[in-house]
Order: sequence, then structure tokens, then C-alpha cells
Amino acid sequence: VEPRAGAATSFMRVTDLDELRDRPWVKQPAWLPSGYEPSAPSAAVVGRARRSTATVVLYYRNLEAEFDGSGVRITQSKGATLPPSSELFVTDISVNGVRARWSSERGELEWRDDGIYRAVRAPSFDLSVVLTIAKGLR
Repeated sequence: VEPRAGAATSFMRVTDLDELRDRPWVKQPAWLPSGYEPSAPSAAVVGRARRSTATVVLYYRNLEAEFDGSGVRITQSKGATLPPSSELFVTDISVNGVRARWSSERGELEWRDDGIYRAVRAPSFDLSVVLTIAKGLR
């Protein structure tokens, strides 16, 4: 882990996924679209703002060039609330029986699962692909 400290937030780049074992609430995808490797994120970052719980972000990049440059990003934060949507149009969806919201504008699905905020963002893909990723988090 490589710590970087800022004025109000600290970040650690995870260099070995075994370092996330002390955070059993962090889930990884069982499936990703062709060209992505679910067991090997391109990068993983742990961030913590003062007096808050950690947020873990896993980044998955396609082996080939991506036109939007975004790939798949999975964000998870223990104890965080679902922030209000800044968009007018979001769609209510169910992820494994839990109410979630889909933003087609951002290509992001967000929900809270047993006190954990989770979000899967994949702007190059449609809802069916993002929902499959979300339902397969383990």
C-alpha cells in the first residue's frame, strides 16, 4: 500500500489485493465483459476523509483501447449514505432484491447493501451489462 496524504483526505494505492482482506465488505465482480479480467483490477485505491469510513475503488480496464477511457469502476464505502441524485431522470432498479438507481447519463448503478454503499460505473455499457456486473459482486 502506498499512502498519499492530503489536507482532508488520505489515499492508499493497493498494490496487492490481499491487502483488502481486512475489509471483507469489499466485493469483486464474478463477471466482466469480454476483454476485462474480473480477478485482476487495473488499480485499486482506498480513500478516507477525516472522521469517515474508508472508500475502496476498483478500476478495471479493457486490454484493448477504450474510446471513453473509463472502463469499469466499482466503488464501495462502509457506512456511507446514498447521496442525492443531481440528475432529473434516474431509474429505480433492483439489485439482488435491494432497491438501486440507474443513471443512464453517467452509466452508473448505485445502491446500499447492508450498510455498504456500492456503485458500478461503466459508461460504455448499457444497463443490462452494468446490472449483470452488480448482481455478480462477491
